Amino acid sequence: MINKTTLGLQIAETFKLMGKQIATAIRDSGLDLAMEQFILLSILNSNDDVIQQDIAHMLSKDKSGVLRIIDSLQKKKMIVRIADTEDRRKKHLVLTKKGAETIQKALELEAKVAEHFLEGMSGDDLAALSKALSVIKSNLKK
Repeated sequence: MINKTTLGLQIAETFKLMGKQIATAIRDSGLDLAMEQFILLSILNSNDDVIQQDIAHMLSKDKSGVLRIIDSLQKKKMIVRIADTEDRRKKHLVLTKKGAETIQKALELEAKVAEHFLEGMSGDDLAALSKALSVIKSNLKK
């Protein structure tokens, strides 16, 4: 029988280990990319129109924390900020060619790591895991 009181801890520990393995793979590959930068680039890679406030919401971080990540990626020439034509306070974030190439390499590394940590799981196992995580996520958003 599964102990429901420790399930959250088990999920958190698993997430932390997955993040560490992905970060290690990225670092060992020579890509100059911290985990938070990887996550931000991933968001930009999969969303067409993103503003700084969206990133803060998606990452559940305060604006100053997000600005530090954005500033570091801009210094590395991986993203650019583009002022909104209607509201100059809004800044749209766009991947540069270097940013797009970097995130593609990092996503390939993430996929290899995922192959490793999903080893031995059947399609049914993966479907059940995905469904369970979706239910948990939905419950947490209530």
